[in-house]
Amino acid sequence: MKKTGLGEKLGYGVGAVGLDLSYGMFYSYLSIFLTNALGISPAFLLIITPLARLWDGINDPMMGMIVDRTKTKMGKYRPWIITGATINAVVLCLLFNNPGFAPGSVSLYVYAAVLYVLWGMTNTLADIPFWSMVPSFASEEKDRNLVSTIARAFSGLGQGIISIFTPIAVAYFGGVAGSKLDSMTSDTLSKGFGKWSIITAVGLIFFAAISGLSTK
Repeated sequence: MKKTGLGEKLGYGVGAVGLDLSYGMFYSYLSIFLTNALGISPAFLLIITPLARLWDGINDPMMGMIVDRTKTKMGKYRPWIITGATINAVVLCLLFNNPGFAPGSVSLYVYAAVLYVLWGMTNTLADIPFWSMVPSFASEEKDRNLVSTIARAFSGLGQGIISIFTPIAVAYFGGVAGSKLDSMTSDTLSKGFGKWSIITAVGLIFFAAISGLSTK
């Protein structure tokens, strides 16, 4: 009967911290960054969000099929967790950093739209194999439930880090006092989110690597 040690359970669960750093940045703060820092119209989000979710409905099952057919020395889940997290981290950084497009330009809108969709695709690359991995840990339902519970707890930790520290970090890296994002200038938001996104992206890769390398 297969069981999983506490160390492996914790090693696996840590990966959820990184996934939720990216998830929290995208869903909690991207709209603020795009509209207040880059000057993109809120109407853009009303259009791109349902389109991206529509594509996710097609992309998610496709990714599930690819994972099921993957055969490597590391298994079928861990390579995608590490690879997906790495690519997702790069996309996250690009989303929160303007490479030089003029505010309101067509190029900026295209840039944001492409990366918006790519974030969802690359997040799926890591997220689906991560949570699909739970049943492989143990043959006992009680043990599998504990693995899932630990991962959910780490997921909440990742969300908490983003919720608590993002306004503080953006203000710090933007060179201002206070932590109210609505009162910050576009320049402050651009600098602050740009640097903070790099840190969260590094965290995503770091925790995904721990998760992938510490599990069997």
